[in-house]
Amino acid sequence: MPLHTRIYRELVEPELRLATAIGLVSALLTVALSWRTVTDESLVAGGTISGGAFVVAGFLVGYLYYNRPTSRCRASTRTGLAASVGLVIVYLATMFSTLSTSSLRATIFTVVGTPIAIVLGVVIVVFFVRVTAFIGDRLAAVRSWRAEVKDTTSGDWRGTGNSKWPKYVVLYVLLLPVAAGCYFSINPQSIVSILFAIVLLLVTYIAAALLLVAVYKDAEQLHESNSPWIPNVAAYVGAPFAAFILGYYVAEFNAWDAPVEALSFLGVCWLVAASYLLDRKRSVGTV
Repeated sequence: MPLHTRIYRELVEPELRLATAIGLVSALLTVALSWRTVTDESLVAGGTISGGAFVVAGFLVGYLYYNRPTSRCRASTRTGLAASVGLVIVYLATMFSTLSTSSLRATIFTVVGTPIAIVLGVVIVVFFVRVTAFIGDRLAAVRSWRAEVKDTTSGDWRGTGNSKWPKYVVLYVLLLPVAAGCYFSINPQSIVSILFAIVLLLVTYIAAALLLVAVYKDAEQLHESNSPWIPNVAAYVGAPFAAFILGYYVAEFNAWDAPVEALSFLGVCWLVAASYLLDRKRSVGTV
């Protein structure tokens, strides 16, 4: 079979049309959100690409391809490749806008650097789409577990007394107020204070990531113990990511220097953690 025929059949394969469509829509959004890179005269190759559309595309393809004949890895790779078209367009536009106004040295750097930036960018996009697709796949799995709850009875439930995961949720609820108090009381003129603030922020981010993993793992353990209640992990995990993306674009379009996206993510994580503990206590009687 000729190569072009195989490529064509691969592109129009029915099972991957949805994955391709999600990727192409993501590419269009990426071009629109990243176009300011093209007009940035300080750039001669590559540029800053808005990644929000890639993340959403990954979540969607992982969620929608759960339990389908086509594997998640294959579908997410297709979505990542299609989504990276937006990156290619932005980088090529940056190159052509640079060629018309740059010196010979800058032109050579642009011509050589742009293909390298494109290859690296495509690899990174596919990687992130596949990672977020895995998260979307797990959220879809929880959705199926929640659908099975109606078939369980209180007699089937083996309890959750040995679950360690809610402890990590409690840890974050206690940690964030302390971390926030320390962070906002730091003297910005001191190098030691700045380093401490960076370390504190990293620790808080790690704790937030652990919180989201703990919510999923606790749901998994509840499912395995035939619990009559399974948390809505999609809402608990999706809310912080939505807050991060929204905060990022609000700060970007308003040219704010404050880390709005980070503060939004961590703050919503705290609300999620507190809500989760209350919901769990009310539903299964323990934390």
